[in-house]
Amino acid sequence: MVGLDALDPGIARRLAAEGRLPHFADLLDRSTRATVRSPVAVHSSGAWPTIFTGLGVGEHGYHCWIETTLDYEDRWTDVAEDVAGRPFWESLSRAGRRSAVLDVPHSLPDPSHDGVQLIEWGCHDRHHGTGSIPPSFADELTERFGPHPIGCMDPPDLPSFAPCDYAHRSGGYRTVDESRALFDDILIGQARKDALSLSLLSEGGWDLFLTVLGESHCTGHQLWAVHDPEHPWHDPSVAAELGDPVEIIYERLDRTLGRLIAAAGDDATVLVLVPHGMGPHYSGTPLLDQVLHRIEVADSGGPQGGAFTRVAKSLWEALPDRFDNTLRRRIAALLRPRLSRGDTPLDEIPPRRDRRWFRPPSDEPFGPIRLNVIGREADGKIAPGTEFDAACDHLRNDLLDLVNVETGEPAVRDVVRSDTVYTRRPDDTLPDLFVEWNSDRPVEAVYSRRVGLVVQRQTHWRTGDHPADGILLASGPHIAEGVDLPPVDPEDIAPTVCALLGVDLPDATGKAMELTKVSSSR
Repeated sequence: MVGLDALDPGIARRLAAEGRLPHFADLLDRSTRATVRSPVAVHSSGAWPTIFTGLGVGEHGYHCWIETTLDYEDRWTDVAEDVAGRPFWESLSRAGRRSAVLDVPHSLPDPSHDGVQLIEWGCHDRHHGTGSIPPSFADELTERFGPHPIGCMDPPDLPSFAPCDYAHRSGGYRTVDESRALFDDILIGQARKDALSLSLLSEGGWDLFLTVLGESHCTGHQLWAVHDPEHPWHDPSVAAELGDPVEIIYERLDRTLGRLIAAAGDDATVLVLVPHGMGPHYSGTPLLDQVLHRIEVADSGGPQGGAFTRVAKSLWEALPDRFDNTLRRRIAALLRPRLSRGDTPLDEIPPRRDRRWFRPPSDEPFGPIRLNVIGREADGKIAPGTEFDAACDHLRNDLLDLVNVETGEPAVRDVVRSDTVYTRRPDDTLPDLFVEWNSDRPVEAVYSRRVGLVVQRQTHWRTGDHPADGILLASGPHIAEGVDLPPVDPEDIAPTVCALLGVDLPDATGKAMELTKVSSSR
């Protein structure tokens, strides 16, 4: 089983069709294939815990590296404390199945594990640092193959972090030399992970061999603008000097995939899992809290922004509803020159406990909203039940009215209630609403008649982020060939792997996929 973390299925399919990913192309032709539906709005942090526990996000509880408590404070999450449920390889160990498990994100060493584990050696996310079972195993591998230059970084005084966010970055953004140094280290790490994985697989004796290759994740986040000529930060001279980092790393990972499949042998069952993809980092989440504050001000009858935006608001309200779509674009055109003078002055936002709703922290392209609920939050303002439902509907309507000033198109595709997609607990920290941005283009300036004009330019160094949905490819002597299955949920992966090894996973909320073409105990 090979995890290709945040490798974009669309780009992979294109490169495979061009003959540049021959091993991925071969698997596409002869595998049973299924789209993997990423956890809604929390697919970056929530995907891997869902995959390895077989539980949905509402059941295992982990959705972000930082969360807002019921007393409005932000706390760093800890996978040791915050992921309910246990990894499926623990069930395999109890059933006498021996496994090698390498670099599964957000997982922890299990002292009772039958086999070997490597934790946070070359994966994108770090919580506790590099570790292993047996405890000496990580040091032995590092001595044999060298450390992963990015994945084995010491943390910068943060309890949870992605090493590639900090490697070779002295300022807010990387210079060309720093980008080159980062990608050089990613390539070195990928080569070492290739050699390490191949060596362990070749030792044999595994019922399950699972390695997650994380270099596509880091490359996509940090160097997407180099890859994407449509990105506003794309510099053709940098692309000419570095090449296309995304396509280069995909080709390297494809070679590793081919080597591992060959080493596994013709009698092996092969699963290739891509949990979610990668695309441009276009999100309106940085401006969401200001928008939420403006909605609350409008509800109380207060003014929206300065005189300029109030004039635009009056123009908006002067025409009948049937003119709104045309007016969106006209007002957008009117406001665009204002954007060249920089960000609009933003209102001072009151503390969370004094508000009816607020934006909690998030590492997702979706915008999270938490309502301040009586009996749940310490100083709740909204009663559960009818008032809560009305507030959700109200926010949804106002958010769908936002226009992206730079495109004239709606800024928001949809607003999703989390209780329609996840099991909720009274004390959980999940957002109540998720804002799906219309992220075909940057969302840095939005306008509506109730909110006024809000501008917040993109300043984060990450230029790539995660679109939803991945892919699962399964092949082997007992797997049907060339079959497209209906989309599956990530919680279906763990029971599927266990079923292939003749082990039940009774506590999983997911269901095993039907992959085999003949009955088999393995």
